[in-house]
Amino acid sequence: MSSRNRRDIGRVLRGETPYDDLDERDQARVRANWDEQIAERRARLDLAAEFTQAGRSWTEADKQGSAVVHRNR
Repeated sequence: MSSRNRRDIGRVLRGETPYDDLDERDQARVRANWDEQIAERRARLDLAAEFTQAGRSWTEADKQGSAVVHRNR
């Protein structure tokens, strides 16, 4: 990948230029980067701990797909 491509991809990732300005190959690289960022963010999430700390209730699905309600009082 050329330094120009890296620069253009970096600009898109920083929100400085539109994604549609890239060619297909560079768009694929941007999507791969976005996928990595999303996976990293999801791995750091602990919504149960956040909701518990905030005293909030929440609902989630169990392994069979049934709703399980967690209540904080």
